[in-house]
Amino acid sequence: MNIHTDPDEVPTEVDALADAFSSVQQQGWGEDDVIVLGDLNADENHLGKLGQLPGIQTAIQKKTTNTRGNRSYDNLVFDQRATTEYLGKSGVLNMMQEFQLSEKEALIVSDHLPIWAEFSAYENSYPKQMARQPNSQQVGAGRY
Repeated sequence: MNIHTDPDEVPTEVDALADAFSSVQQQGWGEDDVIVLGDLNADENHLGKLGQLPGIQTAIQKKTTNTRGNRSYDNLVFDQRATTEYLGKSGVLNMMQEFQLSEKEALIVSDHLPIWAEFSAYENSYPKQMARQPNSQQVGAGRY
C-alpha cells in the first residue's frame, strides 16, 4: 500500500491507515503480507492507530529520511508476524554522500531520501515455496 499522507491531516490519515491495513490483510486472498510504504509524514513513534496494531513493525527506526537530515517521514510498515520474509536489513540512502551532491542539488531530486528494506522471495514458513501474487498460477522463479 503506497501512501502519501497530507501533512495537515497526519493523525487522521495514519489512524485511517490502520483500518485500511487490517482490511487488506483480511481480504481472503490467501496473502497476509501487507506493507504500507511511502511518505507518512510521521516517524515510527507517531503512527497513531496504525502503530498500535498487533505485531506492527517499521523498517526504518531512529533515522532521518528527508534530504535536510532533520525529519523522519518515510517508512515501510508491516505485521512482523505475517511478513516473516523481512530479513532485518533496511536503511536510508544518503544521496548527498552517495553521489557527492550539495544539499541544493539533492533537493532538486527530492526533499526525501530513498529508503529500502530487504525481504526474502521465499515464504519463511515454507522455505521451498516462493512468495507470489495471490491467485497466481505461476510456480517457482519469476513473478512474485
